[in-house]
Amino acid sequence: MKNKKIKKIIGMDIGAGSVKIVTGDVQNGQILVRKMVTHHLPEQVFSDGDVKNPEAMTGAIRDMLRANKITERKCHLCVDSTQLITREVLVPASAGGNLSDVAKFEMAQFLPVELKNYVVQSKRIRELEVDGKPFVEASVTAFPKEMVDKLHDLVLNAGLQPLVLDTHANAVSKLFEMQEIINGSSFKRKTVAFIELGYESTMLTIFQNGQFKFNRTIARGGRDMDANIAKFLDIPLEEAMVKKMNAGDLNESLEDFSEESRILNIMRSSLDSILDELEKFFRYHATRSKGMDAVEVMYLYGGLSNLKGICGYFEGRFKTTAEKIEKVGMVDWPGNGQNHTMADYFNAIGAMARR
Repeated sequence: MKNKKIKKIIGMDIGAGSVKIVTGDVQNGQILVRKMVTHHLPEQVFSDGDVKNPEAMTGAIRDMLRANKITERKCHLCVDSTQLITREVLVPASAGGNLSDVAKFEMAQFLPVELKNYVVQSKRIRELEVDGKPFVEASVTAFPKEMVDKLHDLVLNAGLQPLVLDTHANAVSKLFEMQEIINGSSFKRKTVAFIELGYESTMLTIFQNGQFKFNRTIARGGRDMDANIAKFLDIPLEEAMVKKMNAGDLNESLEDFSEESRILNIMRSSLDSILDELEKFFRYHATRSKGMDAVEVMYLYGGLSNLKGICGYFEGRFKTTAEKIEKVGMVDWPGNGQNHTMADYFNAIGAMARR
C-alpha cells in the first residue's frame, strides 16, 4: 500500500441539517482536499440516520454534484445516529483473527435486540489482563440493516459508487490515529477529548496517547438551540438559526432586557444541557478507566463550534483548554478563499481516510 495513491474520492457527511461533500486524493497517509460543498436540507428529509424522503435526498446530492462540477464517483459516506448501538466488550485474546465474530457474540449477550437485523463492526481498543488472563477490549458498533440498505441505495441512485459506510466516531478516529498534529501541536502524549457539536447531536470521543478509548453520542445539538430561540422569540426556525450565528460572545454578560441579551441567555441554557451530559460521560469514563489522566485538551468541531466565544465557554465550565480545530497535520486544506472551515467538514474528511 505504500506510495499507492487513491485518486478522486468523495467524502460525504449526511446529517439532519445538511449534506457536506469534500473531494480529493489520499496518498501516503495524506489527504489533499480539492473542493468542499454544503447543501442545507429542509426538515423531514433526513433525520437520525434515516432517509425520510429518498427523492428529495437524491435530487439534492445530484444538484450538488452538477452545480459544483464534481465528477468523482467513488463515495465514502459518513453518518451518525442514535439508532447505532455502540458498546465496549471484553474478548479473550485467544480469539485472534476471530475477534469480530467473538465480539459480536459477546455484544449479543446483553443487548435486547436481534443482531441478525444489524450490520456489526468491531474495533480493537487495547489489550489487558483480567484475573491473570489476557483479554482484548473492543468497541462494537451495530448498524440497523434497514438504515444501511437505504443509505446504499441513496448513494447509488445519486449516480455514485458506494464504497464505504462510516460512523462519525470511526471517521474521526482514523484521522487522529494516523497523525499527531492538530492546530500545530502534538496531542499524542495527552488525554484529549474530541467533541463534535452537531446539528442533531453531540459526539464525544476520547483519546489517550494517540489511542482511541471512548465514544458516546448525546441526542442534543444545534437544532435544539434553534428551536428554543424560535419558541421564546416566537419567530420561524430559519430566522432563529440566523440570529444564533449572528449573536455576540457567549461569555459576555449583558445587564439589560434586549433581544441580544435574551438570545445569549437561551443559547447558554441550551449549551448547558449539552455540557451537563458531557460532564456525566467524563465522570463515567474516569471511573471505568483507572490510571487515565484527566482530559488535558478539548478539540471542538461541528456547526456550534463556530459560535463566538465557544472555546472560552467550555474552558469556563470544565477548567480545561478548549480549541476549535483549524488545522490537521495530515490534511492539505485549501479553503479556496471561501467561508469554509475544516471544523465544518471534519467527518467528511475522516470518511476519506483509510487505515
